[in-house]
This record gives sequence, structure tokens and C-alpha cells, in this order.
Amino acid sequence: MAEWKKIIVSGSTAELSKIVVDGHVSASLFSGSFVGDGTGLTGVSSFTVSGDTNNRVITADGAGNGVGEANLTFDGSTLTVTGATSITGETTLGDASDDPTTIYGETVKLLNVPTGTDNTVLVLNSENNIVTDEIDPRVWGTTLVDAANGVNNRLATFSDADSINGEANLTFDGNILGVTGTVNASSTISGSGLQLTAVPAGTDNTVLVLNAAGGVVSDEIDSRVWGSTLIDGSLTSGRVPYASDANTIQDSTNLTFNGTTLTANAVSVTNDLVVGGNLTVTGTTTELQVTNLNIEDQFILLNSGSTGADTGIIFGGSGGSANQGVALYYDNDGSRLTYISAESIAANATSADHTAGGYVTIAYDVDTAGQTPVEAVGNIKIDGGEAYIFV
Repeated sequence: MAEWKKIIVSGSTAELSKIVVDGHVSASLFSGSFVGDGTGLTGVSSFTVSGDTNNRVITADGAGNGVGEANLTFDGSTLTVTGATSITGETTLGDASDDPTTIYGETVKLLNVPTGTDNTVLVLNSENNIVTDEIDPRVWGTTLVDAANGVNNRLATFSDADSINGEANLTFDGNILGVTGTVNASSTISGSGLQLTAVPAGTDNTVLVLNAAGGVVSDEIDSRVWGSTLIDGSLTSGRVPYASDANTIQDSTNLTFNGTTLTANAVSVTNDLVVGGNLTVTGTTTELQVTNLNIEDQFILLNSGSTGADTGIIFGGSGGSANQGVALYYDNDGSRLTYISAESIAANATSADHTAGGYVTIAYDVDTAGQTPVEAVGNIKIDGGEAYIFV
């Protein structure tokens, strides 16, 4: 039964006249594309594709069939090759200067680049081709240095173990070494002349000295250093020097000063002596050979260095001897103030019996102190607010 077969033809009008619509088409006369179930087509070669998984690229197997390659895929954006890639001819990867190219592989072979030595590296030449070049073998060690501030005529110094720096304050133009700052020389500086142009000119008494910063500067000195009026001496720390003749000083262990205390073995003051602080005398005897003795203090403390002893005042010159006199003292045993007619100036305890005649003992209020008055002629007691004398 005859029926219509749908034929879609692409091509020129002339090509349509070559088609016989009876279900049979001569392949040699057809150009274009055909859509249908292929019933009745003759002279058409079959083409079978195996492994036609999504995104695989189809290659011919040489027997009229196609193979979907598992190791060659294209997802519409990226062509992925699993395994070795061989490209013949000039090849461009990427279409812009910032397109990244990633090569995964432990080894990249450049078969046409000459083999090098241990000091061969890959570089880009002027045509942007990768070529080999030889470098200094020291780059593989630690002896290369980094350089900074490499300005003309600057001398370089090491800033650390492997870095140098062009010093702005240290220059050499082939003739003059220029140093801006301090020069520190530990040995001799030789030259036919030494000019210190920045040091001010001086007078006949100007000398060169080192200041606190170690710089050479000028200073004025006493003109007497050029004469013979300076003094000689050999002194000891802590001693106060004194002149032993017109131009010599010396010191002595008898006069010292430690920055706080002046110590002298003997002191003689011809005129007035004013002591602003306390005066402590540690000797055995203190003599005041003065016409008048004025004491501002209302109370004088005697016997401050001991307790339980007789204490008093001896009025020298009385009693027939310059070394003894009348004494008014406090009798420690009797707890009373006592008068004695004769006592040694050097005594530290009275030997007199306050109960004997010729002595006066003053007893305090017996009601309060609980004392027993001594019944001796001249003794005085206070009892019940009334005074008594023993006669």
C-alpha cells in the first residue's frame, strides 16, 4: 500500500530532482539529512557507536564504527584528557593573557629543550619561549647576599649575615672617602695632615678634648698649665687633702670625709664654732674652759647612761681641794635628795652616811612615798602636808 514518507532535505533545489519518492533513495544522489525509520533505504552504510556515555568524545575504530572514549570527554566547556597528550604543531592554550593553565604531573617533559647540568634553569627568552640557561652554582647554597640602596658611590655594609646595604653616610668617589657621622678607629690613623674644619678655632690656651659622646672638641684651660705653679700630689680616696708646701698637697688618715661625715682625730678651733645639728662627745672627759656657760635647756639630765646609782652635782673648789667639793646629790639607796659637805669630783657613788651629822636629807611626803625619815640633825621631812626639820 502506497503511503507518504516524510523526507527532509537540505541543499539546493537541483538536488531535490534527484530523489525518487518510492521508499528507495540512491545514496549517491542524496545530499542533506533524512528523518524517518529508514524503511526501504538501500545503499546506506551502517555506523555503530559503542560506549556512548554522556560527554564522551567519539573516535573511529578503523572498522566503520565509533567509540565513546572514557578518557576523552567534553562537557561543553572543558575538554578533559586522561592519560598522555600529544600535540603536533604550534599550540595555544587559553585565549587571554590571564587565562590560567594547570598541568597536573610530577614531571613535565620538554623534549626539544637542550639538556642542562646541575646549574641549568629554565628561563623565558625575548620571544617568550622556555629555554635553558646556566646560573652561578652559589645560588644553591647560602652565600648569596641581598642588596638594598645601591646608589652610585655608596659603600656597602652587611646588615645581616646575607644582606648588604648601600650606606648614604659612607661614600667613595675614587678619590675621597666621605664619612658623615662618627669615626671610631681602634688603631693608628696615618696621614700627612689632620684637619678638623668643624672644630672652632681657639686661643693659646685651647686644647682638644673628648666630650661625653666621644667627639673631639676644643676647650679652654687654665693658662697656669704652661707654667710651674701646678701642684703635685698622691692622694687616697676618702682623705681630705691639705697643702704640705707651696705647690704640693697630701693627705692623712687623721682627716677623712666619706661624703657625709668629716672625721678628725683632733680638732682645734680658734674662733667661734657653730654646730647646727646634735653634738656627741664620746671621750672620757669634757672640759669647758670658758668664762661664762649659758645653757638654754630648762632641765639638765645627769646619769643618762646608767640606772640605780647616786647622781648629783659637785661644787668644786670647796672643802680644801681643787678635786673635790660640796655635793648636792640624789641618794639612790635612800630615795632622797641629800647634801654632803665634801665629795671627790671623780666619784661615781657617795661614801657618806646621810644619817651622820653635817648632812641634810630631804625626804618626800612620807604619807605618799611611804618613806621613813632619818632622824639626824638637819634632816627635813614632809608629812601630811607639813614640813619638819630634825634638830
